[in-house]
Amino acid sequence: MNKHPGCACCFAAVFLAMIGGNCSRPSIPDIFETVARKPAIDPDYAGCVIPPNIAPLNFMIKEEGRRFRVDLRVQGGPRLILASSKKEIRIPLWQWRALLNGNQGKAVLIDVYAQGPEQQWKQFASFADTIGREPIDEYCVYRLMPPLYQYWGPMGIYQRDLSDFAEKALWVNRMTENNCMNCHTFRRNGPDHAVFHMRTGRGNGTLIRRGDTFAKVNTATPLTRKAAGFASWHPDGTIIAFSVNYVDQFFHAIGNSREGFDSRSDIILYNTATNTESTSPKIASPYFFETYPEWSPDGKYLYFCRTPAFLRDTMEMGSWDRIKYDLMRARYYEDADTFGDPECVLSAHTTGKSILMPRISPDGRFLLFCAMPYGSFPVFRPGGDLCLMDLSTGAWYMPDINSPEPESHHSWSSNGRWIVFSSKRRDGICAQPFFSYIDTNGQAHKPFVMPQKNPDFYAGFLMTYNLPELIRSRFDISPQKLVSVAKDNNRLRNARVDARSLPAISDTGISRPVRQTRE
Repeated sequence: MNKHPGCACCFAAVFLAMIGGNCSRPSIPDIFETVARKPAIDPDYAGCVIPPNIAPLNFMIKEEGRRFRVDLRVQGGPRLILASSKKEIRIPLWQWRALLNGNQGKAVLIDVYAQGPEQQWKQFASFADTIGREPIDEYCVYRLMPPLYQYWGPMGIYQRDLSDFAEKALWVNRMTENNCMNCHTFRRNGPDHAVFHMRTGRGNGTLIRRGDTFAKVNTATPLTRKAAGFASWHPDGTIIAFSVNYVDQFFHAIGNSREGFDSRSDIILYNTATNTESTSPKIASPYFFETYPEWSPDGKYLYFCRTPAFLRDTMEMGSWDRIKYDLMRARYYEDADTFGDPECVLSAHTTGKSILMPRISPDGRFLLFCAMPYGSFPVFRPGGDLCLMDLSTGAWYMPDINSPEPESHHSWSSNGRWIVFSSKRRDGICAQPFFSYIDTNGQAHKPFVMPQKNPDFYAGFLMTYNLPELIRSRFDISPQKLVSVAKDNNRLRNARVDARSLPAISDTGISRPVRQTRE
């Protein structure tokens, strides 16, 4: 065996794989320098709990050296040794799987060696990742779009296999006249019930999948005056709660430049079986703005966020930083299709924060939400953090998974042990999906970014990942099928207003509400 192996024409050479733990160190002399600190690597995968079915955690070594070696080993289990003449470390997929397979709950110990210009070797302090006992849902669906201030541009909804590096476009907007695509939503982490919302062009409308059937729906009715937006499936698979949002965006001359606000919002229910919309003053009051609906896993409660209604000049006159949302819920009586009085789960007065985007774990125990200084769009503002609440006690805390940059859209895995969220922590501009393990006590563990085959991928990829959603199995409908439904206006169904909601349509009703300024 070559004393100092390495291949100048490839990123890494596998030295020795799946060997016993007492093997000697090929190419490393018996005497070498030890460095007390851990090596600098990017992405930072040190000290994380990782799913047993995650793709290889390829990384860049941010240390000087002419050659490198990386040892990965599981105590009492397999060992993998890699060598490289470059700083990028790519772990072969099948050997990574062999390393993790059957070793749930154990630690993967990682040693990094670097050879200096004088041929001397040094070893950095070891770091470790823990292999989680529970797998993560195999697929993550997200929207890719340009960051910052574009109205919209090239974008698409993509599906990534988290067990390897395969990414598939579910739909890109150049296929439907470059329309805006947003608000994809799934029922119980399954691909067989899905919502895709589009604006403008021939694809304009809301695509709803229920099993093998697709419907294209115009959700704008006399009740709403415009199409619905943020969605949440009721567990029964028939009812979808939507928010109807009138979004304003404006810019500051100095400081954090961009602001986004709802100048009006309400919540409606859409019945996929009857093609009707309904609502109630309990979730669409003329004196509040309601948004971000989220059903409890048992379907008995609808959670949402609301703020006292304000006039548009509240933003224009400089009072935007007083707009804060409370976390609410209303009991839903499915047989009668009615709501009880809304109750406050957590108030902005208590937290000093605006509370947004509630998402409940599948077992109904924990609620994950965003908290930010003010407003309703965490993706725009530094200071937006994730918080966890134990619904059995009402206790909540801010886990140590946040950063100074915005943390925003998030979802749970179907087993309730993993979350994915969007974070701009890497550069403050582009959001990437990060994963964190949530243990049975509700403690969130150090997050890690979605692995890529090229470990330097994020340094040059200038698109933002938006609305990451975890699903258990592959969304198996072709882009051509989705586009054919979107473009076929013969399939378009105009939603009707449920007769029980008709009395609400008046000059002082839900669609034309009386708005009050915040005191």
